[in-house]
Amino acid sequence: MFLKLSTLDKIDEKLKKFESSINNLAKNVGTVNKRIDEIEKGMEFVNSSFEVSKTERENLKSTVSEIQINNGEIVTHLDDIRRNLNHLTERHLDLQTRSMRENLVFSGIPHKDEETIEETENIIKNFMYTELKMETTVDFHRAHRFGKETEFRDKKDGRLIKTRPIVCRFKNFKDREIVRSSAKELKGTHYGIQEQFPKEINDKRKMLWPYFKQAREDKKKAYLKRDKLFIDGNEFILPDDDEMETNDGKKNYETQGDFNSRTASLQDFNDLVDTDDFLAQNLIDINEFSNVDILDKLGIQRKRHSTDLNVNTYGRKLIQFCKNNNMYIMNGRIGNDEVGKPTSKNTSVVDYAISTADVLYLVENFDVLPFSSLYSDIHCPLELVLNCSNTKQSNVNINVESGENNTYIGKWNHDQVNEYKENLDKESISQLLSFIMTKTENVQNVDKNTIDEIVNEIRDVLLNSARNTFGEFVQKTYGFDYTGGKQNHRDWFNTECRRERRAFRKSKRLYKRYGSRIFKERLRRSETLYKKTMDKNIRSFNVDLRSKMKKMRTKNPKEFWKIINREKSRRCPDGWREYKNHCYFFSSEKKSWHEAEGKCRKMGGYLVKVTSSAENSWLVNTITSKKVIQQNYWIGAADFKETEWTWVIDLSKLRYSNWNSGQPNNAGGNEDCAHFYKPFNYKWNDMPCNYTGGGYICESENGSHCLPYHKLIKRKASRKQR
Repeated sequence: MFLKLSTLDKIDEKLKKFESSINNLAKNVGTVNKRIDEIEKGMEFVNSSFEVSKTERENLKSTVSEIQINNGEIVTHLDDIRRNLNHLTERHLDLQTRSMRENLVFSGIPHKDEETIEETENIIKNFMYTELKMETTVDFHRAHRFGKETEFRDKKDGRLIKTRPIVCRFKNFKDREIVRSSAKELKGTHYGIQEQFPKEINDKRKMLWPYFKQAREDKKKAYLKRDKLFIDGNEFILPDDDEMETNDGKKNYETQGDFNSRTASLQDFNDLVDTDDFLAQNLIDINEFSNVDILDKLGIQRKRHSTDLNVNTYGRKLIQFCKNNNMYIMNGRIGNDEVGKPTSKNTSVVDYAISTADVLYLVENFDVLPFSSLYSDIHCPLELVLNCSNTKQSNVNINVESGENNTYIGKWNHDQVNEYKENLDKESISQLLSFIMTKTENVQNVDKNTIDEIVNEIRDVLLNSARNTFGEFVQKTYGFDYTGGKQNHRDWFNTECRRERRAFRKSKRLYKRYGSRIFKERLRRSETLYKKTMDKNIRSFNVDLRSKMKKMRTKNPKEFWKIINREKSRRCPDGWREYKNHCYFFSSEKKSWHEAEGKCRKMGGYLVKVTSSAENSWLVNTITSKKVIQQNYWIGAADFKETEWTWVIDLSKLRYSNWNSGQPNNAGGNEDCAHFYKPFNYKWNDMPCNYTGGGYICESENGSHCLPYHKLIKRKASRKQR
């Protein structure tokens, strides 16, 4: 009985537990039902939002279609306006030409200071009688000076003559033609008579001038009528790639090298003596085509000298090129080469330095240096010294150090898609959507500028994210190649090479100091011996290296492939550190910011541009890991325009920064340059640019541009050698 009662009690307890479990399960089912209800409500909200978005999308699509239609109408309207403007320009030009129909321009007539109009008119009357050999002078309305004053040397007595063109308006076209037909009397003189045309027609005639000259040289019938050229009765049409440019855009060109051209002392510029009757009557002032008067201003002789008296086909082509492009040969007329020294095999002149006349203001010296077998087989080096601080020609701007800076965003990497999405500026996107909705509320107010603005905003959002994700790099072309000439620091350059180099440099100094034949012969011998020694050591080194690599390939293949792979993967020169395909150089040399920037450029790089937190962390870790000296380091950021911090390499604004708290503060009003500041745990700090209490960090996006540090230290010695 007792056992039965115990069993009943146990059953009762189990039933109670089961009942409790059922109650809990019922509660959970209720909770699940509530959550399902909430999910259903959420889905209803999502569906309604989706329908709203779909409707807005359809509206936006129709709005964009309307904008495109309106944009097409605007483009058509602009084309009509452009055509009307061109038509008005042509009519205005025609009216200008007609108003100048009775005008003639007299050039080459001496100009006196404070000359009155009455004196100018008397000069023209006297000119008609004495120079044009006219028995009776033709009456005219008025005559006056215009244009810029130029100078030239009289061919008879060599004196310097100042002149300004004179424009003379005759009473009728017939009188003007009488005077113009008498221009044949001026052949062989420095005087000229030309028709007057507006500037636009003059520019077109300048474009046609080389083709006119070429046609006349080919014995074809060619003549210019206003702004048109006719060859053998047919109008000549300029090639499509020719653009209407004046000489103002072609002032600062200079080049040098081996042209394989022998020019003797042929004249490389156009002169009035070269023109025939037709040219003297139909072209503008010859100074519009040749600014040879600059040679007279600078005291440079017009006639070149040359020790090479032979002329070849390429020489004639080079002379014609100079005439057509207003360029002048420096050999035989400038600096230490006024005799036209030979540049090849000590017999011929085939290497030249040529430039436009405006560059001549900057030339301090030009010379043909002695031949050296170390650098060429037959050619002598050319030395050209430019003084870019010369302000005689204010509009000359020549960059002798670097070419163009082109900033590019890194290549797309699919592995960084999520990072790219995270870097999208959500606030900018929200503002952009609001802007689009505001602009599209009234379609009538949407024009081409609005569309361009929207597209530009979208582009900026996408590009900013790409910059922050994939980084930026600058392609820069340097005027001087510092990647060559490394042989003096290769393994093959042994003690024997250094000994011969010292002997060569000593002979060079002695010859430069005394200049006798004995020292010249000594220099030649030491140079030959130095070159032979280097060639011998290079060959010996290469033979030994090949032999060692062959043995290593079979006996120690692991070491063999280790060497091969190390050379393949090596991107940065000695002394530089690599990070994400960029090379970095940490210099402990204490320099001001400007000095550091110049040092980096000389090494083929630039003061470091920090574009991301990852790059900044790597730089700081490199400094704090004791791999380099722990001190302050200049970076390439500066605010030469106050509060507007930019990177010196490309003048782009800082998109990433790691300033210390309260920085930059421009303490003292002259803290314009940034550096890693050691007391701030290498966070950024602004400092006066002339501060010299730290080193600097250089960066290059391509290791081939970098100059090894030891090359920079030795560069003065290598310059002396050259």
